[in-house]
Amino acid sequence: MKKYAIVIHGGAVTMDPSELSAEEEAAQREGLAQALQAGWEVLHGCRCFRRGKSEICEHLRSCLS
Repeated sequence: MKKYAIVIHGGAVTMDPSELSAEEEAAQREGLAQALQAGWEVLHGCRCFRRGKSEICEHLRSCLS
């Protein structure tokens, strides 16, 4: 089995983690975990990476809005 990695880009915003409440940090971590899981599922079952990348980005956008 080939190994691969999924990278989540945080965007252009610089955020100091110490300024987040515990609830905000937990929500961000949950959103990131969901994005990683969605990415794994798409890449694992999809032959076309471009389609997979698009779906991962869309999932992450929906988590952050």
